[in-house]
Amino acid sequence: MSAEQWWFFITACTILNIAPGPDTMYIMSKTIAQGRRAGLLSSIGVCSGAMIHASLAGLGLSAVLATSPDIFNAIKWVGALYLIYLGYVTIAATFTSPDNAKAEKSETTKQHSAWRIYYQAILVDLLNPKTALFFLAFIPQFIDNEAGSYFWQFIFLGLVVITNALIIECGLVFLGERLTKFMRNNAALAHWLERSVGLVLVGIGFNLFW
Repeated sequence: MSAEQWWFFITACTILNIAPGPDTMYIMSKTIAQGRRAGLLSSIGVCSGAMIHASLAGLGLSAVLATSPDIFNAIKWVGALYLIYLGYVTIAATFTSPDNAKAEKSETTKQHSAWRIYYQAILVDLLNPKTALFFLAFIPQFIDNEAGSYFWQFIFLGLVVITNALIIECGLVFLGERLTKFMRNNAALAHWLERSVGLVLVGIGFNLFW
């Protein structure tokens, strides 16, 4: 691509990644409820899922989603149910009696483990078929058919989009963590934060249905 095309590509990536969407809302909800570490791990997980989508789109497999409403809807519904489930679990965890405080703390630590946060974020992105269609529609416009392998150009441009998203998301995570740190340090407010985040996740899930 020429310098002008690259400039347009990067600008378009930035605008699209700044625009709020399910992935951004999920990452920010984890940041607000669990802090910077959870937010960063969620961002990395979402970007890992996006890279899988980009690879499948580069291979042409994502075109199946564009031509098969049944498969598209099946994946969308599974993703929506998963988000609603995560929201329910988040809300339910805040309604624990004082007698179970120690058990709650142990369970919370288990739920917030790095690997659990990471793979949940991967699933959230993989189960959103709109991500696959985004790569399928956006990236081919910038591929030069005379410049070499279509697949590797697709992967490279997809990596640029995802790196751009990771930078923006990390900035949002640091900002969100600073703005909500005081609230997380207050036990009562922290519970309401968790419940609010659970409602957001449920809302994102229902939004996918629609």
